[in-house]
Amino acid sequence: RQLPHPPPPRADRGPTRAPIGRTDQKYFSTPPYRVPANEEDIMQEIYANGPVQALILVKEDLFLYRSGVYRHTRISESLPPEFRKSGWHSVRILGWGVDRSQYQPVKYWLCANSWGHGWGENGYFRIVRGEDESKIESFVLAVWGRSYASYYRQHAPQPEYGEREYEGYPGYNELS
Repeated sequence: RQLPHPPPPRADRGPTRAPIGRTDQKYFSTPPYRVPANEEDIMQEIYANGPVQALILVKEDLFLYRSGVYRHTRISESLPPEFRKSGWHSVRILGWGVDRSQYQPVKYWLCANSWGHGWGENGYFRIVRGEDESKIESFVLAVWGRSYASYYRQHAPQPEYGEREYEGYPGYNELS
């Protein structure tokens, strides 16, 4: 489901995610930069610049996730050590929301996983927000993207005094 532009970040509103659209434009991006490891800064980054990439510490129960807001359970602590494996995995945080389906509202991150549509909520999952669940808020990266047109405007050769700006340069008509 495509959502309109998100409202300003507020924990008391429903699900929020970056605007989604399809375009044939080419984009450049900055080198990745680290987002501070706290809920508010991550929310602000998503609101201002779109989805971010995060590392999570995957425990064995995440493989069994089907729906709802994920929180690691201690179910495997009774199993032998060889069944209590964990490892790091990268996911995309698309937005956030509050699940009010239970007695107590639960804040969550809306994430896309790379394990296919048959896993979780059609390839997506929700994970507890604001508690660094599975270390999801510990290492978050983002980039700033910009279109080729805006890049070209900044880097195109500058005309001499009296010449018509950009005329005759490749791609000029697409910029107008």
